[in-house]
Amino acid sequence: MRQKIAQVKEKDKQTLQETVSLLVHDLRSPLDNIQKISELLLSPKRVFDEKKQVEYMRMIHDSAASMLVLINNISDAVKLSAGRLVLKETRGDIAQLVKDLESRGAMEYTI
Repeated sequence: MRQKIAQVKEKDKQTLQETVSLLVHDLRSPLDNIQKISELLLSPKRVFDEKKQVEYMRMIHDSAASMLVLINNISDAVKLSAGRLVLKETRGDIAQLVKDLESRGAMEYTI
C-alpha cells in the first residue's frame, strides 16, 4: 500500500513538473514578443510611421491577450480542482464554438 501511495505521489509530482514546464513555455513566448516589440518602439534610433506603430502595438496587445487567456485558464483549473468552479448553462452554437476555438489554435488533435 505504501508503495502504491509513493507511486501516486511521484506521478503527481511528475505531472506538476510537466505542467509547470508547459506554462513557462506558453508564457515566455508572448512575454518575449512584448519585450522585443516594445524595445523596438522605444528605441531612439528608429522612427516608425503611425501605421507601423499601430501594427506593433497590435502585436503587443495580442501577446498580452494570449497570456491573459492562459492565466484565466489556469485560474479556472485551480478552481475546478478545488471544487469552487461554478458553471453556468447557456444556449449557444456548438459548431461556432468549435470554429472559434480552432481559429485561436485552442484545439489539439491526436491521431
